[in-house]
Amino acid sequence: MAIKQLNRQWLDAIVQEDSSSLARILAADFILINPGGMRRTKNDNISMHVPGQQITGIVIDSQDVRFLTREVGIITVWTTNYITQDAGKVILKICYMDIYQKRNNQWKAVAGHVTLIH
Repeated sequence: MAIKQLNRQWLDAIVQEDSSSLARILAADFILINPGGMRRTKNDNISMHVPGQQITGIVIDSQDVRFLTREVGIITVWTTNYITQDAGKVILKICYMDIYQKRNNQWKAVAGHVTLIH
């Protein structure tokens, strides 16, 4: 399924700090609301490196995809994120929902919302 594959590519791009893959996956008008309530654009997400922090792995715990139309799909995902910081290693549980839209026969992420579980 294309949306699940794009989701996995997106997570891999985060771990690998691969901005070209993120640029391909995210629509030009992409908007994400992060756990702190901040609005982040495509460019904000592409340049997401946080000094002193490295995401070393993201495991998908569960994911569900549903289609609203042939051109709009929603993926809801629960992940475990492994992060190395200056202060040591951290494990975060995250849930997020991304909306994909088929544009010019290609799926693009157009919106997202991230919730930090703990």
